[in-house]
Amino acid sequence: MRFCVGVIVSILSVLTLVPTTDVSADLPATCPVEVARWEHGPSLTVSASGSLGLFGSGAVLRVVDFSESSAPVIVGEIALPDVVYGAEMDNRYAYVAAGAAGLWVIDLIDPSNPVAVGSAPYGSQSSHLAKDVVIDADIAFVLGRAGFVLYDISQPLEPSVLSTFNDESYEAKSISIQGTIFVGTFDDVIDAPVYFVDFNNPNALQVLSAFDLVAGGQHYMPTAVIWSGDLVYVSEYNNVMFVIDASNPASPQLAPVVVFGGGRGETLEIVDTLLLMADRYGTLTVFDISNPNQPTSLAWVDGLAPSDLWPMATSILVSSHGGGFNVIELSDPSTPTIASEVIGIGAIEDLVMTGNTGFIQSSKAGLVIVDLPQADSVEVLDVVRHGYPKGFDVSGQTGFFMDGNQLRVLDVSDPHNVSMIGSCPINYTEGLTVSGSVGVSPSGSEAETIDLSNPFAPAVVGSFTASSGSAGFVETAGSFAYVTFGHLGSDELVTCDVSNPAAPFVTSEIDITNDATDLLVVREHLIEATKTGIKTFDLTDPTLPVSDGWLSIAGDPDRIDALANLLFVTDTSGNGALHVIDISDPSSPSLACSVPTAESPTAVSVTGGRIYVGFANTGLQVFEIPGVIFADGFERGDDRHWN
Repeated sequence: MRFCVGVIVSILSVLTLVPTTDVSADLPATCPVEVARWEHGPSLTVSASGSLGLFGSGAVLRVVDFSESSAPVIVGEIALPDVVYGAEMDNRYAYVAAGAAGLWVIDLIDPSNPVAVGSAPYGSQSSHLAKDVVIDADIAFVLGRAGFVLYDISQPLEPSVLSTFNDESYEAKSISIQGTIFVGTFDDVIDAPVYFVDFNNPNALQVLSAFDLVAGGQHYMPTAVIWSGDLVYVSEYNNVMFVIDASNPASPQLAPVVVFGGGRGETLEIVDTLLLMADRYGTLTVFDISNPNQPTSLAWVDGLAPSDLWPMATSILVSSHGGGFNVIELSDPSTPTIASEVIGIGAIEDLVMTGNTGFIQSSKAGLVIVDLPQADSVEVLDVVRHGYPKGFDVSGQTGFFMDGNQLRVLDVSDPHNVSMIGSCPINYTEGLTVSGSVGVSPSGSEAETIDLSNPFAPAVVGSFTASSGSAGFVETAGSFAYVTFGHLGSDELVTCDVSNPAAPFVTSEIDITNDATDLLVVREHLIEATKTGIKTFDLTDPTLPVSDGWLSIAGDPDRIDALANLLFVTDTSGNGALHVIDISDPSSPSLACSVPTAESPTAVSVTGGRIYVGFANTGLQVFEIPGVIFADGFERGDDRHWN
């Protein structure tokens, strides 16, 4: 079912691609080369000033025109060296907390062409990521593992550190400022106080008080804070909201009211007499604080995957882990409504490419359908939102989408307008493979078989198990399903005849003694990716796979896909890599080459001679293997088989 509310902006970015057709299936003379990099991802921040707004998208800062709040328009963007965690505007400049890249200054004099004009490091260690930034006059407060770092931005092109306040290297999480005092918290630290700090002299910070959140003899963990008048509202890790009387910041007092059911607040904002809280469970909660000492819950909006908030006159901007942002209208606070939305992709958890169409699975964004043509653009065509996506496969013009406890059958003949045509309940699952009219899905201690002969009425009709363990990865070939079952560090590979999905029967069960990470059938071989390498099985007899090859790979092999005689293996160790394996003889796989990836990869899909690698934070990286060939499948200049 297509999800569409308000005005959706779907064109996200532009790729620079090298024109090509296909690549040779033979062993490459050189390693894959990057031909395109699309750095969009989760949106972790949103802010606005006047009619201009900012939001993050992976490692890209995007500029938005809010002249029409019901129809925001993206007018410009700039890629940064690391993830955009926080951003705020001050006059013509945007200040960006860019992870390992520190604090960056962006000139927005021309919003359609933002330009980086200054930067400064944050902290002194690689783990010191700049995670948020708040501007107050000529001071930028940057938050992260190095604590609260204050920068002098009186000369915006040359920000310089004034002072630092930290607490045993915990990550500074939230800040709110009143006058020359800020109140701040550190992330998820048991017994961590709420600090009140005087920065009247920004070169010599003075801690006024460290207030412990204690109620009923129990210590609580503060997460987010916001200061309003004499009161500070504090959300807490265990679903509690505290109200602190901060009329004397040197001696704050706990107000008599503690509101339960808050929901692990990540960010707090105030619009008039409303307190807005974004929580870790994906909900925006609206509290009435017309009586400031007695916040009461008014309403909530689910499914937003909120990461940051920014107040407007009668609305709130909500950035999303799903990669975009929403404008929530609050004119009637008891029924907040989505006025408009900009769609993003979020963290890529799995990726299926068919021709130029990509199906991206993201638990925060849903199933996102994108167009990746051979031209120079990436366009979001549609998004399907039902729960949390846990598996997807496509067969012809039909898609099969698992969202935890439902299988949904989608008509994907028009990628711009994907519609649900059938569904059925299933046990909780995290995967799906379709072969013909049969689907196989791992579900706890068993694998379920699904009859898809009538896509309008799919039905779970059977199941099979191993002698022990939980079903993990599944692959199908013809009438057979191959499923790993894991138990206490070892795996069993179960082969099952699913030609009659109502009566599947196991034909073999073998010990593979590896921690499987993926399965793939290539010609007459089953290939298993494990945490230590690649294992191959001969399927000459499809009822009984026979182990016949092994290649040890240093690192953490994860997801696999293949193009003829080449196997592509993602490696999640360190900053990530893509390994190319020669499987022209599957019984003797060999490492052809390896290339580094932009970050630790989460998905790989090969189509049309291109290798698409997905990431949790920064979108897609596209590779090709040099050696362009004609559409008839022969290399350029090789006319031996022309006719």
